[in-house]
Amino acid sequence: MKQVKVYSLALDSFTKAPIVLLTDLDEKTCLPIWIGIFEANSIMIALNKIKVPRPLTHDLAVNLINKLEGQLELIIISGLKEGIYFAELNIKVKDELIKIDARPSDSIAIAVRLDVPIFVNETLIELMVNLEEFKSKIVDEHLKTILDNLREDDFGKYKM
Repeated sequence: MKQVKVYSLALDSFTKAPIVLLTDLDEKTCLPIWIGIFEANSIMIALNKIKVPRPLTHDLAVNLINKLEGQLELIIISGLKEGIYFAELNIKVKDELIKIDARPSDSIAIAVRLDVPIFVNETLIELMVNLEEFKSKIVDEHLKTILDNLREDDFGKYKM
């Protein structure tokens, strides 16, 4: 396995779909994963430590792990089948390691909130591409600009 980190979120200039770019720790190669807009939004909220009035779905998952006295140890982007990436959450509860199948985007959104390492399975390392080449050909930084400039008020106010 190889440890990676969230390098950025961007927009595919052709499909206009959000992409999360996972890079090796030296930021030389990347594994681009196309994700949904809501997951991209959730990842960016966590990366920028934006406070929201009510828990988002990924905040709920974090709360469940904590309330059940679990600890997310790491996530693994575990495979690719028919164009779909797979991931797993590795949660330790007492002395038991529980592996939970999840979408990579959800796993990353949770991992960023809990500041836990992200790994890519050996079979996916060969799919990593040169970061600079990828950025110059496919990525539009427009989404990153939009998401980076979100404010707490953009999510509305919660009143009791």
